Amino acid sequence: MFMGPDARKMTPSPMTRKGLLANMLVSSLALLAGACRRFAVRRIFISKKLEGINLSGLDFYNANLENINLSRARLVKTNFSFSSLKNAKLTNADLRHADLSAANLEGADLRGADLRDAVLRNATLKKANLVEAYLYDADLGGADLRNAVLVVGVADGSDMNAIRNELVITGLVHYVHLRNADLAGAAVSMKWKQFIRQQGVRNFNTIVWVQ
Repeated sequence: MFMGPDARKMTPSPMTRKGLLANMLVSSLALLAGACRRFAVRRIFISKKLEGINLSGLDFYNANLENINLSRARLVKTNFSFSSLKNAKLTNADLRHADLSAANLEGADLRGADLRDAVLRNATLKKANLVEAYLYDADLGGADLRNAVLVVGVADGSDMNAIRNELVITGLVHYVHLRNADLAGAAVSMKWKQFIRQQGVRNFNTIVWVQ
């Protein structure tokens, strides 16, 4: 008569049990880390003291941060990839080496922000204010800069020569700083073509110029 498989073969070996326990522990720690991150994000949302806060190195991947005020905040190497920062206030924020790839920054106020070496690949910056923002060596490949505010105080379409002349006369001209930024495939308003060319950006010939 068939008696079925040996019962001893159905009992997990000590190594198998250890492996299962290890996997359960790893899964539990991952869930705990996710819960802690969500709790930290909620705390930040309800906080009233965000201006000047230090959030360097934190992970806000795919977070909804619309209309948040992070003026003067320290955000060095912070991960905002795929997050929504629509209409966020980031004036004078320190965003060096921050990851803003595929982030939605439409209408965001980035005046005076330090974005040196930041990653903004495929980010949406439509209607964002970038006046006096420093994007030296930043990666703006594929970014959408249509109707972004790049220069104020001079007529639309002014080049660097006109800007410098106006600075001497009035001192009221302000503009974005893009030296050595990578704009490969970025969409930029045609009116600033000459200004962008004179900024010394990388991959100028691959920029998508739009009306």
